[in-house]
Amino acid sequence: MDYQRDVEKDASDFILEHKDMFKEAIKEGKDFDLNDIEGLDSAFHENITDRGYTPEDAIYILENCENEETDSGIWEGRDDWREELSARAAYSYSNDVWVAIENIYNELKEDFDAQYIEASDEIKTIAKKDDDDDKENDDALKDDIAAQVIKDYAAQFTIEPVTDRKEQIHLIERWLEMGKAASTWSGYPVGSSYIDSRCGTGHGMLEIKDYVEFDHELAKKIPAISGKYKTDVMEYLTKIKKMRCKDIKR
Repeated sequence: MDYQRDVEKDASDFILEHKDMFKEAIKEGKDFDLNDIEGLDSAFHENITDRGYTPEDAIYILENCENEETDSGIWEGRDDWREELSARAAYSYSNDVWVAIENIYNELKEDFDAQYIEASDEIKTIAKKDDDDDKENDDALKDDIAAQVIKDYAAQFTIEPVTDRKEQIHLIERWLEMGKAASTWSGYPVGSSYIDSRCGTGHGMLEIKDYVEFDHELAKKIPAISGKYKTDVMEYLTKIKKMRCKDIKR
């Protein structure tokens, strides 16, 4: 488990899950501010801040966070120390994610500005005119560039299927090995394991959290076993091992 990786993943996932909101904000040149971007406050709280943490989760977060929450008013008055720890962790973690999102957003804005400036002289000339038609052209230009900036950003997270049999074997054997430590969490079909909210965020369960994340990754890397139970995965593994042996003998 890598704390910073979790922060960055939550930040990128948030941006992509709300890409329309960010596309409009980038297009309009808005600052990354709760009062400037419509819907940001509620979306961030619902998706990032409003999570339940077990004491083990909270301790891990507070030991690793870079922007620990200092507003004691958030947790004052809570009768249960577990609730206090959870609140401390929730806001501390969301502080880190907020900073990560802001950094990404500012980079996307810079990319947008650069592309807009570099647009063809003909398009920019049309966009500079004052009548309504030209304003529409300018809006369309900005919309296209903002959409492309978001699309280009999302492309880096695409997981391509693995076709090499040797690598597939390695991935499946790793999944099986990790599943031993994950206990009952390994009983789900490939790609469908999850950590129930009643168990917190998983930061206090290293092996389980790592397994769940790898399980989801494996489903994308080997689509042929996505949604398959362990028995079927073992059959697939046996099949590709035999095929690889034949390839080697040739």
